[in-house]
Amino acid sequence: MTGSVQSQIERIIFISNNTAIPDFEYYSPDEMHKIVDNAFNEDNPIQLLNPDIQVYNQIPLLNSIIHLAKHIEEKGEIRLTQKGNLPLNIAREIHERNYMNIKINTDYYYKIYSETDSLVVHLSRILLQLSGMTRKKYNKLSLTKAGAKLITNINEVFRVIISAYCYKLNWGYLNFFPEDSINSNGFGFSLILFDKYGDVGRPVSFYSKKYFRAFPFLRENYPVHPEFPDLFTPEKSYETKTFYNFFNYFGFIIIDIDDESYKIRNVKKSLIFNKLIKCNPPQRLF
Repeated sequence: MTGSVQSQIERIIFISNNTAIPDFEYYSPDEMHKIVDNAFNEDNPIQLLNPDIQVYNQIPLLNSIIHLAKHIEEKGEIRLTQKGNLPLNIAREIHERNYMNIKINTDYYYKIYSETDSLVVHLSRILLQLSGMTRKKYNKLSLTKAGAKLITNINEVFRVIISAYCYKLNWGYLNFFPEDSINSNGFGFSLILFDKYGDVGRPVSFYSKKYFRAFPFLRENYPVHPEFPDLFTPEKSYETKTFYNFFNYFGFIIIDIDDESYKIRNVKKSLIFNKLIKCNPPQRLF
């Protein structure tokens, strides 16, 4: 192959990889590869900002995690239950702080009988382990050296926790859609969408339509539920895992709920999102 032919082929490939794609919100395939596989890296369209500590103090899941980490630091180590869960008194103490600001109507609803009864507490312990901040040995939980160092820097704790949530956590574990293919796939693109369109309230379906337009294979390969095909859909799985879990746990979202039907009408970005996430526009080389 002559040099001129080789250079023409390379140019064709370069143009293809750097051409704006409408279904990708005009990001190129090369940019989408970074968004999907390496979100938060320095050369990524998605950047994590460094706000004041007051912003971090408003993130529900982060505060639950830090509270648990500091408790472990104070005790040195915590003996877990036979099932590997936190002792009930510790789980209840964190749960009762109500970091998610859930409106509680009855004492019965509020009381938990296991770590796993409180999703935010359960998730806090899991993410501390997935992020490498804690280790379990002989059924005892303690901070790692890295974890003990990180706990003094809330900015770095947030970075390792959100990375663990997005890249290491099985998003199907904590909801009713455990077996489907819609996990954290393309979470970066969801951040792009929310950053671009989330200044005004919109139905969640607005985002799911754009998401599946970019990743149609996730909908095409979605298994049909034998008993409840209308309930277990790719759209509901995406909306639950991305908006009601991910965005909600990190305080990224404001949810408008109808007072009578208790149904969600619209969602929009919170100030926390704007102070933590910056999404650069597409380069549009071609």
